[in-house]
Amino acid sequence: DVVENRVSSGSVVAHPGGEGAEIRLKHTVRLRRGNPPQPAVETAISVIIPVYNAEKYLRRCYRSLLRQTFQEFEILFVDDSSTDRSVEILTRIAAEDSRVQLIRNRENLGQGRSRDAGISAATGEYLFFLDADDYLAPRTLSELLTTARAEQADIVVFGMHHLYRFFDRVYPRYTRQVVACGKDLVEPFLLGFHPTSPLQNPEGYECNKLISRKLIQENALHHGTGRKLGEDTLFVARLLLL
Repeated sequence: DVVENRVSSGSVVAHPGGEGAEIRLKHTVRLRRGNPPQPAVETAISVIIPVYNAEKYLRRCYRSLLRQTFQEFEILFVDDSSTDRSVEILTRIAAEDSRVQLIRNRENLGQGRSRDAGISAATGEYLFFLDADDYLAPRTLSELLTTARAEQADIVVFGMHHLYRFFDRVYPRYTRQVVACGKDLVEPFLLGFHPTSPLQNPEGYECNKLISRKLIQENALHHGTGRKLGEDTLFVARLLLL
């Protein structure tokens, strides 16, 4: 696990975890800083899910959230002007679960700006960016939040279980680490490894990180405009440089 520290007490933690495209925590990196159930008064996690023509995967993705052992979260689906039955499915889900909010883009803006729309509407202490075609192991959110709070982390990074037609692998693989500053991870991030230390590459994914909402909002971090490819890598790079 790697934890990275930001501003005063900020840190990053990497945590070995379980499943999660299915996403399982295999390791996590945390950035340290000083009839579904109803949400708690204070929302711990805002799960932000950009959606574009994802009708085949939405129910599986949502069911994995219902099965979480921790339930103090809100779910923000951001439809990016889908042309399939995604909006119909999400409207039904939102009608049955008071934690679900459906946000609709008037035009196709891409995943990055869709995530920005979710960030603007989020109320959680932490943000979790889940892709619509991914799903979570039952203890994912619980383990991430427990790790973040125990380490006072701004970011928790973890490995994922990648399931594709031609292969099945856990990637990236982490050992548990706590890092005092995100900038310490820039070199392994750019090179894929650190030549002189065991610091690990946090990877350019957003879907393998739990991130402090305050960290993002206080630094006005966003995905910019226009970019529809590689926006997650650029966002993570900016995050590490804070």
